[in-house]
Amino acid sequence: MTPALSFSGVRQRIFAVASLAFVLTALVDGLAQSPQLHSGINAAPLAKEVNTYEYGDPVQRKRNLNALFAKLKIAKSGFVAQAILEQIWLAWHQSGRSDIDDLLSRAKINASEGEFQSAINKLDEVIRRAPDFAEGWNGRATVFFHMGRYEESLADIIETLKREPRHFGALAGRGRIFRRLGNDKAALEAFDEALLHNPFIPERRSLIPAIRNKLGIRDL
Repeated sequence: MTPALSFSGVRQRIFAVASLAFVLTALVDGLAQSPQLHSGINAAPLAKEVNTYEYGDPVQRKRNLNALFAKLKIAKSGFVAQAILEQIWLAWHQSGRSDIDDLLSRAKINASEGEFQSAINKLDEVIRRAPDFAEGWNGRATVFFHMGRYEESLADIIETLKREPRHFGALAGRGRIFRRLGNDKAALEAFDEALLHNPFIPERRSLIPAIRNKLGIRDL
């Protein structure tokens, strides 16, 4: 995802991390297509439609995320959803601690360069220092997936969802793992759950319909 909303300082750095998470996810199963949410269309005109939030206070962070998810569910187009999703990923990548955010950022860079073990080492430290930070678990789950360590990835997805049950990225990741393992029914259940929280996940375009067709499921 390459949005055009303008961020500065630490917010710009954190947003870059969120964007990288999208890129890593899109590499899986040939999903690096160009749906609306990944089109790079200038979202700046939409900024006034979506409040720009700060996430230092956990209570306020949760309240703001609730508002963003409510907006996402009623978004009328991918253009509007793109701006909302940027804010959700921004919130998820802010731990409230600069040391954790820095470790997460460096781990994502390692992963993007194929240095998976270095990424795991940093994410291990993120989890050790901030075990309640969902994105530490989700980041490690993503790296485990790319290493083919599916059981460990699934375990970290469980931990992510304990901390953020609406994490559509983790849910979609679970779906991709089950698909790799040949369990299309479980994969579809995971994708359907992700859709409940984010109706604009890229898998909705071709992967989910393909699985439904394979299982003989017809939409009403």
